[in-house]
Amino acid sequence: MKKKSIVAVFGSAFNPPHRGHEDVIQQALGQASSVVVVPSFRHAFGKKMMDFELRLRMVKVMIADMKAEALVGVSNIEQKLAEKRRDDQPIYTYDVMEALEEHYQTDQLVFVIGPDNAKPEIWRAFYKSEEIEQRWNLWVAQERVNIRSTGIREKLAQGIYPSLRDCSPGVIQLLKESGACLH
Repeated sequence: MKKKSIVAVFGSAFNPPHRGHEDVIQQALGQASSVVVVPSFRHAFGKKMMDFELRLRMVKVMIADMKAEALVGVSNIEQKLAEKRRDDQPIYTYDVMEALEEHYQTDQLVFVIGPDNAKPEIWRAFYKSEEIEQRWNLWVAQERVNIRSTGIREKLAQGIYPSLRDCSPGVIQLLKESGACLH
């Protein structure tokens, strides 16, 4: 019998994607055969986010800048789930994992979270968190790069674009082209 490939699923707002996200992806690649990156479409905790299509493009550019396209894919599964539902309810991690499980039937899925979401008080707030752990397993990335999307958005609001320390060149270029968050 063929051994199942491990596919790491990394969901985040990517609001915008930054070097910390890149590091989590690199860590996940050390544990899995491939990584599926899932930008949030409608955040379960009501987080205000940049335009979904922009965030999706930025994630794809970040992965291209990482030269990781062969092992890292981007999924718009949350958008597809939202379109099916036709309501304003959030899209939950559990639903995303269940939908991805249908696509990756011969693989073992693992849900990847950063240390911020791994805090027990936050993780327990996730819809069906215990079931996620039991059904797909949970892998917590280490925080080795201390960058927050919030800080980047604060800079953007002041008219300051992120540096290469914060984001990949392609992400910075897309932020500039879109004028994202500039007031």
